[in-house]
Amino acid sequence: MLEIARFVLPDAPQRVAPFSHAVRAGGFLFVTGQMPTLPGGGHAMVEGGIEPRCGR
Repeated sequence: MLEIARFVLPDAPQRVAPFSHAVRAGGFLFVTGQMPTLPGGGHAMVEGGIEPRCGR
């Protein structure tokens, strides 16, 4: 039987639905997409693109 583990991370952005932040199924790990919110900022959007945060 396939082992499935669901992960809800306390330091990740708050979930907006009853979904897990990540799911491990057998040898695969599925993670949610990155949410454009500030840590601790509720639903405040991060301004600008991703390039400044990647050192580009």
